[in-house]
Amino acid sequence: MEFTSPNIINSLWLLAGVTIGLLVALWVIPTITRVVIERNILKYLTNSPLPVAYHVYNQDDISRFVAEALPQGIQLSEQSVERIIKIVRETYKVPYDAARTPPASDEAITRYLEQTGLLTEMGLTPAEGLEALRRIDPALHHLAPRMEYSQYFPTFPEVPDLAQVHLPAEYEPQGAVMLAWPIYYPFRWDEHTQFVTALAGAAEAHILVPNVYWQKAVELYLQFRQAPSDHIRFIYARVEDVWTRDFVPATVLDKNQKPYLVANPYIPNGQPYHKGEQEAPMELGRAYGVPVLRLPVVIEGGNLINDGQGTILLFDSVFYQNPDLTPKRLKAIFAQYFGAQRVILFPALKGEITGHIDMVVKFVDSQRVMVAQSDPSYKWHDDF
Repeated sequence: MEFTSPNIINSLWLLAGVTIGLLVALWVIPTITRVVIERNILKYLTNSPLPVAYHVYNQDDISRFVAEALPQGIQLSEQSVERIIKIVRETYKVPYDAARTPPASDEAITRYLEQTGLLTEMGLTPAEGLEALRRIDPALHHLAPRMEYSQYFPTFPEVPDLAQVHLPAEYEPQGAVMLAWPIYYPFRWDEHTQFVTALAGAAEAHILVPNVYWQKAVELYLQFRQAPSDHIRFIYARVEDVWTRDFVPATVLDKNQKPYLVANPYIPNGQPYHKGEQEAPMELGRAYGVPVLRLPVVIEGGNLINDGQGTILLFDSVFYQNPDLTPKRLKAIFAQYFGAQRVILFPALKGEITGHIDMVVKFVDSQRVMVAQSDPSYKWHDDF
């Protein structure tokens, strides 16, 4: 007869219990964590929409977005990412469908205005909205292109006059301000109408929209808001983003004051889905009849601040996007394309995903800057 000590049996049961508990904890806790995180991300994406091109996001894009938002070491499964994409597309079905199949008639754009609630906001029935759109003459405010094709230079042209390049400062007089209309984000239409209204009497408002039907929709909305229109011009460019400061080209002048557009390759956060924004500089060059130079640096306009006197400020996040560049090479490029005599690099804010210096500092004039200020408890207070 075999004899087994009760203490040994109890120890074995305890060990088994601990093992099972650890296994359950290793499976249950991460699962619960992922479920909570997935719900929070969906709540954020569906209840607090930002003007982001969700309709062109794929699994990799959503995974990057999630990775930036989550604590380090926590990842969502492929199935979770698929569910997020599905729910986001269902939530934004109307703009998603409009982005995939752009409205190409007055009837189609009327349906979009109806489905997004913009017609209701304007107090119009679909029949009234369609009739109002048909009465709009788009030629009155369309900025007809001055060139049939854009004059594009993928490398710096050997033009003697470009040996002395000047990048004007933002505080200098402006002839026009560019706005990309948030066509897929109806909750932003009123906000952009306020921009257009504020520009009246100060500068022209050049509004980027994909085609004539979007122009008519925007004009109808501006009429409803009683916004002044004499200073408004529309330029057709297949854009989906609203951040014109980041993707439209900078204007530089040669020694004879001839303008050139310097287009920065626009790949924010390394996500290559902004196809229309990549083409916008060429469309603007064609519209204005101005040559376009391609800057050999991946950067957004938000990370370029200049004083108009040859000084450029930027965050060193530029090297994250351009690991092949050295500070010396970067300064040589900025000297060639922007006439920069001095380039001052600042350490990027830790954990801030844009890497844009325009949130921190601005030139008021050539001698003064205004800088961000915050409460001492703010996480970037010391950096400011």
